[in-house]
Amino acid sequence: MTTQNATERRRYNLLKALQETAPECQILRDEIAPMEESHSWEWTDPLQPGLMISEPMVIIGDPFTPDSLKETAAEQLVSWLMESNRQAQPEELIPGLWSVQETTRQNPQWGDGIARELAKQQQWSEPVWKDIISGWRVADLQEEQHRKVLEWFSVRDVYTHHAGDIAESLHALTRNGGKSYAINLIDEAEQVALPLWDHIRCGDEMPVQGWHEAAFNFYQMGYLATFWLEATAVRTQASQREIFSPTSTSGLNQIVDDDSLKGDLGSAILAGQAGFLWHIDQAWAEETIQPMFTCGGNRESAAWGGLVEAQNITPQVAQVLGHTFQDKFSELVEQPNNEPRTNRLFADAYTKLLCHYAAEPREWLKETVKSSSKETSVLIAEAMKNRLRETDAEQQKDWWERWVREYWQDRNMGSPKPISPAEGTHMVGWVPHLTEPFAEAVTLAKATPWKGPDIPLFIELKRSRAVSTYPDLATDLLMNWSERSGITTEWGTALEVLNKIEEASPSERAAGQILDLKAQIRAILEAFR
Repeated sequence: MTTQNATERRRYNLLKALQETAPECQILRDEIAPMEESHSWEWTDPLQPGLMISEPMVIIGDPFTPDSLKETAAEQLVSWLMESNRQAQPEELIPGLWSVQETTRQNPQWGDGIARELAKQQQWSEPVWKDIISGWRVADLQEEQHRKVLEWFSVRDVYTHHAGDIAESLHALTRNGGKSYAINLIDEAEQVALPLWDHIRCGDEMPVQGWHEAAFNFYQMGYLATFWLEATAVRTQASQREIFSPTSTSGLNQIVDDDSLKGDLGSAILAGQAGFLWHIDQAWAEETIQPMFTCGGNRESAAWGGLVEAQNITPQVAQVLGHTFQDKFSELVEQPNNEPRTNRLFADAYTKLLCHYAAEPREWLKETVKSSSKETSVLIAEAMKNRLRETDAEQQKDWWERWVREYWQDRNMGSPKPISPAEGTHMVGWVPHLTEPFAEAVTLAKATPWKGPDIPLFIELKRSRAVSTYPDLATDLLMNWSERSGITTEWGTALEVLNKIEEASPSERAAGQILDLKAQIRAILEAFR
């Protein structure tokens, strides 16, 4: 898949055109800079030639306010839309009418009037439909009002042109457990959703962003895929019966059976909720979801990407996919086109599997390290540091005694391969987060190759409760670091750690070492002023 896609290019050109009119705008600068770093595009003004001025005039922006629209008849507004010739512009340049959205939010019936006038004039593709649909989506609709909206969504000419916006609105009905009356509308909403898949537009180029972000922000099928899952959750909560409706099964099968990029993006969303799908219908999930993770090609990449981006490694997922993830982890994380963020997500999901679900985490990790690159080992060590930071002392102790201690001992002895300095730096970074095993961790850290302490490590050590609990051990660790790497300007941050140790009443020997370290650090800092 190419990373330069037409959607991003058009967006870049539009932002550059806007910057021409507002060169001091920092928001535009922040949006444009990463695009120019990632691509070698030359700017071509999308507003030229002849799109700003035409007969009749093309309107740029929103000339209305909600207050002015409240007194505007539907016929008058639709007449203006036709006369403005907005549709003569490329779709990405047609400005949204926030005033229409806001007026519809305040008065959903007003939006219904505009919709009826558009229907009367057969203006199904007019972009203002998006603003009306958005207004309904954010309005505090009552049940009957929402039912009326669903009736509009079921009109063929409406969903043919605005399927993505409708999918987003269906998602709003069921999001976060659903509106209070959602169960009363689920059957109707699922019928509305069924034909949408064929009309949601999707190019053939995957944007630079991850699967989830592309599915929601670029192509909108993410909302439809999520709707089927959330509709099932709403129905399950109401009936206490864990089962797909025939309509939802048909909707989900549409996604899985689509072998285009659209199907891959939708499948990524489903894969992110693999545990839920197994819980609702194990037989269906085994037949349709599980094969995605071993089928190769874009669909397999989408499945794994969707799973790790959702960060939804559940006991069910671990039971079904754990061994497959273990076998494929190195291959998945060492794809040449992976973004750093994607690899960090893979490593985070993998360490979650190790810590919470794997029967033999030490052996699994050693096997992975043995077959992986140094860079992959670094990713895992960094992810383990984050996992230790996020868990409580009791859980840490369990992991330490069950496998982390022996794994670290093995690695210090070169099994299955020696620790690289980059990997060792992250492993040493585990120490501040280990409370009860702090003493043993200090011993292992002193024998671990590394690049030397940096400011974040000192900050984490300062935050560590273990420093106050074990002031002599903390002093010993800092002395070891100073002997191995020397005192540098980064040690300025260590002064706060040393102050914290002093407050914890260290031994006389440790107190003397602290004073000596402080003097060396201040001398270095003074020399660089």
